[in-house]
Amino acid sequence: MVDKMHIGGVSHRDNLVLISVLAMPVRPGTAGTITSAMGEAGVNLEFIVQTVGLSGRDHIVFCVQKEDAEQAMAILDGIRSTVKARKIVRRDEVGLVFAFGPDFQHKPGIAGEVFQTLGGEGINIIAISTSISTLSCVVEQERVTDAVAALRRKFITP
Repeated sequence: MVDKMHIGGVSHRDNLVLISVLAMPVRPGTAGTITSAMGEAGVNLEFIVQTVGLSGRDHIVFCVQKEDAEQAMAILDGIRSTVKARKIVRRDEVGLVFAFGPDFQHKPGIAGEVFQTLGGEGINIIAISTSISTLSCVVEQERVTDAVAALRRKFITP
């Protein structure tokens, strides 16, 4: 039997909306344009991922609180031609599940354990973001409680 890993903790955020700004030309400043427009309007982005797709175009995905979703979509509609997004997609009823700890950079395998645990529970990960100390997964809102419980069973937390 494999020993359980120690981590700093498991937490979550509920009632989020995932917004994807898709297929933008790759160029400097696009992420700044989007995130600055949100910040100036007082819309907090709780999760941000940027990637270049197979077509060689940028995609930026982020979460906002449900009550900010309409405003975020209106902001994006206003800057869509500036960032040249081909598509903007909104996905309601999502939440974030976090595993965190100060030692993640020195503990290989935590991501694999998190992803295997969620997959083993039949929980689909919609999006992933990591930092040196936090691993964040966007999941369906209805599975947030299940995801948190599964991760708390898998890891030893304070």
